[in-house]
Amino acid sequence: MAEQALAGLKVLELCNMVAGPYCTKLLADLGAEVIKIEPPYKGDESRSRGPFPGDMPDAEKSGLFLFINTSKLGITLDVASPDGNRVFRELLKQADVLVMDAQPRQVKKLGLNYVELGKHNPQLIIASITPFGLTGPYKNFKSYPLNTFNAGGEAYMTPAGTPFMDRPPVKLANYASEITCGVCGAGAVTCAYFHSLRSGAGQLIDMSQQETFMFMNMDSILRYPHFGAITSRLTRTIPIGGVLRCKDGYIVFSPMRREHWAAFFEILQGPESRKDTRLTDLSYLEEHHTELRAIAQKLLMKRTKEEIYTSPLAKECPLGPCYTIDEVVKSPQMQSRGFFVEIDHSVAGKLKYPSAPYRFSETPWQVQRPAPVLGEHNYEIYCQRLGYSRQDMVRLSESGVI
Repeated sequence: MAEQALAGLKVLELCNMVAGPYCTKLLADLGAEVIKIEPPYKGDESRSRGPFPGDMPDAEKSGLFLFINTSKLGITLDVASPDGNRVFRELLKQADVLVMDAQPRQVKKLGLNYVELGKHNPQLIIASITPFGLTGPYKNFKSYPLNTFNAGGEAYMTPAGTPFMDRPPVKLANYASEITCGVCGAGAVTCAYFHSLRSGAGQLIDMSQQETFMFMNMDSILRYPHFGAITSRLTRTIPIGGVLRCKDGYIVFSPMRREHWAAFFEILQGPESRKDTRLTDLSYLEEHHTELRAIAQKLLMKRTKEEIYTSPLAKECPLGPCYTIDEVVKSPQMQSRGFFVEIDHSVAGKLKYPSAPYRFSETPWQVQRPAPVLGEHNYEIYCQRLGYSRQDMVRLSESGVI
């Protein structure tokens, strides 16, 4: 196997739940060595979140934890205790990158100030992922993803479309917003590491989850400063398009030009619809959108998703099927690309996982190891690397440090 893209990069992760751990997962699956630090006894909070095989909660079988922590080494350490903080600083001396999600007051309490840490390791890169960043009046505000997602503005636009005009804002499903933050974090760390290799200097990366979420709301964010317009769900509404029901589920139709509507109705009504010039008259489409939507909806109920999507005319208008999860997993496209990989975990057993949305021809993506069980690599890290004895391990364990 060829060497992976980030082989040689050493990362220390002091994060909880999804955003930070997903950032380091991306790095680890591309060859970086990531040591994940978890609190003794209880571990990362994501261990208590499902899905669980057979719906039986188990800290070592959380689907969420298993997915976002592949390829990592795992240790337990109470960084807030005096002995734990000392051990943590020893680990930092061997790291290129520290990814942490501690907020400013926690940073001060733990003594994780970037300038101070940089004195001991001038090349150290610190990636700080916090709800609102390390500066500004909100810097010490606590927040759950629901809060920061709404603070980023995207929830105000979700869900979009005519059927949802009267609904209150909602968050995207699952952990989409935190995953986005993790992706941005991984990109930022990679850039900082590239700079460090050339200059020999580390740096601080200050990531605000609120600002990350704003990238998901780019259309609205650009409209206001340029035009003074506050985008609403109404301005996002497509007269005929959006999510539409068909015989066996849903399709999504996103017309941007009049020609798209004409092609869409030809799929549903046949070539005769081309003679109806009203379907290319924007003012008519807008004035009669309720009536036309009802006609389209009735015709759609006679066709399946695949019949619509595979129509020769489908390439003339932006539409696609709304796949359910089982359809995605069984998709010939996913099967052909080998997107889902099987990983054998010592406790959870063999399960299928999503791989990565990219393929490297020279430095391949691969899972180095399954997600660690709690404290799995304590002996390897503390004894074999830092030189601690087994007696030291027992002492640290009995005192609750590891």
